[in-house]
Amino acid sequence: MADQTLLQPFLAKPATKDSDSGIFPRIFSVIIIGAISLWANHEASKGFSITIINRS
Repeated sequence: MADQTLLQPFLAKPATKDSDSGIFPRIFSVIIIGAISLWANHEASKGFSITIINRS
């Protein structure tokens, strides 16, 4: 006889309610991190200037 445990899936199917409820915070966090990254890149591209005043 064949072993019945070999015919079972390795992982149980998750409930759709649990998996759907966690997707929105993940998407929101990715959007926030992307926005912060774009803002930081914009600020870094501005550069800075140094003014030297010689009072001699």
